[in-house]
Amino acid sequence: MPSGSEVTVNVLFFMSLAISLSTALFSVLFKQWLTAYSSKISGNPKDIALIRHFRFDGLVKWKVAGMIGLLPFFLHASVGLFAAGLLVYIRQRNDAVFTATVSVFGTTGILYLTSILLP
Repeated sequence: MPSGSEVTVNVLFFMSLAISLSTALFSVLFKQWLTAYSSKISGNPKDIALIRHFRFDGLVKWKVAGMIGLLPFFLHASVGLFAAGLLVYIRQRNDAVFTATVSVFGTTGILYLTSILLP
C-alpha cells in the first residue's frame, strides 16, 4: 500500500499533467476557431458580411475571449502543482536537494508575484 506522501505526489503530478494537456488542447481549438473566423470568405459582400457576423456571434456566445484569457492561469496552476509535487517528493529523499530546490522555487515565485503585482 503506498504511503500518504506517495499518493500526494502522484495526485499533484497527474493533476498538473491533466491541466497542462487540457490547456494545450483548448489552445489549439481556440486557434482553429480564430483561424476559421479570419479566413477568407468568397461570395458577394452581403453573404460575406452574414457569414462573418455569424462567426463573430459564435465567438461571443462561447465567450472565447474570456476563455483565452484563462489559459495562462491554467498553465501557471499546472506548473505550481508540478512544483508542489516535486517538493513533496524531494522532501522525502534528501534535505540538501530539498533546500536548494525550495530556494530556487521561492526566488522564482517571488519574482513571478512581483512581475504580476508591479504593472
